[in-house]
Amino acid sequence: MKVMDRQQTLQQRIDNLMDRFRKTPEFELEGMLLSVNEQICKTMDDRGLSKSDLANLLNNSPAWVTKLLSGDQNLTLKTLATIACVLDLTVEINLLERRTGVHTERIDYSGARGAELSRGANNELAIAA
Repeated sequence: MKVMDRQQTLQQRIDNLMDRFRKTPEFELEGMLLSVNEQICKTMDDRGLSKSDLANLLNNSPAWVTKLLSGDQNLTLKTLATIACVLDLTVEINLLERRTGVHTERIDYSGARGAELSRGANNELAIAA
């Protein structure tokens, strides 16, 4: 077997394993936790809040916030709702059909209320107010 054939076979096996792993609850959970943690950290950065500041708002310790944001602790919906409230945010949860092999891109158009989302001549997305 040629080196290229072995590499291709190995890549196919890796792809198959990844496809199976992507369909597990653990993979979904890690993706959700990563997304939520990134959004919380971005909000904190945008507002100049430290982990100690968030801890004070939550009546909890900075160590607890650090552990929560590290992804080592399971984030409950109640905790997420509490964080959202103290940061004056709202939580939206959408269950979407899984599309195998299709790359999807999330678009935040929350600031474009009343705007229309369309595709341009070169298939680019455009928001028109």
